[in-house]
Amino acid sequence: MTLPRTHESTPSKRSDFTSQYREAAPAIELWARLHLRPPLTESMPVEDFLQETWARAFGAADRFDARRGTFRSWVLGIAYNVLREQLRKLNMKGGARPSITLDDASMSDFIDPATTLRTRIAIRERGTIVQATIEALDEQDRRLVAWRGLEELPYAEIAARLGISQGAAESRWRRLVAALRTRLPAGLRTELFETFLAPRDRDINAPRD
Repeated sequence: MTLPRTHESTPSKRSDFTSQYREAAPAIELWARLHLRPPLTESMPVEDFLQETWARAFGAADRFDARRGTFRSWVLGIAYNVLREQLRKLNMKGGARPSITLDDASMSDFIDPATTLRTRIAIRERGTIVQATIEALDEQDRRLVAWRGLEELPYAEIAARLGISQGAAESRWRRLVAALRTRLPAGLRTELFETFLAPRDRDINAPRD
């Protein structure tokens, strides 16, 4: 992938960002697919949204502070800002399509060059299956995945958003994780827990493949 021309890129910065990107990218993509729906995607497809988000993240990489939270939560904050901007533009009649700050290139190029093409395809296919399984959930369950699994919101906040008790929110999340285990092929359950779910929830019904 070609990095934004507007930002200087040192080998060290590129290496650090690439490593963090590889770990966070699948979850960020799932978050985007859960939040972006028509008519928003008509003006900014998910792929363009992701490119804009990662371009901003790379440009602000020096401001990431691991003491204040995870890299994934930091990038999600940037994604929220991009989403808000696009929603505002959507409400403006005759608004022009937002510009993308990245060159036309695939984010998958951030994967280590040593990774074989076959391995890259396999990684992409596994992620697609997990994403499709989650996107097939009903709206409230998709929200649970976004809020708890990806954004790591506390049960108290989720309960307030859903209008249920904190205990009910926790129980619902645990049941959802268990249900996702049964819907995914055995070989992909680890993908769900290690790639998409927040670290604090990776011990819930941990895969026994």
